[in-house]
Amino acid sequence: MEGEFWQPGNFDSLFEALEPHVAFQLVPAATLLLLEQTEPPRIANAGWLLMNVVTRSGTTELPPVLDNQWATVMELLDVADSTEEAQRAAVIARESLARWYRRYR
Repeated sequence: MEGEFWQPGNFDSLFEALEPHVAFQLVPAATLLLLEQTEPPRIANAGWLLMNVVTRSGTTELPPVLDNQWATVMELLDVADSTEEAQRAAVIARESLARWYRRYR
């Protein structure tokens, strides 16, 4: 996995181009993508993707898929056994999602 870590900011132009309603529609897919990950760097990357899609949606309405999987998503983003870079990205994603939805564990 070394060298494969996606850097936050690589897809900023993609997120900026998303219309808020499209971003909202992508939240369930981004959630499911995160839930499929098993390797900490990929979990961090998928968490970062979810965080950006959520914030781009511009709404604090919690889609049912994310609502139903909230505890699992938060647990996945606790990637303590990973590289420092992946840990940092996962913590940012976890804390950002919790603040956005005002939902703490």
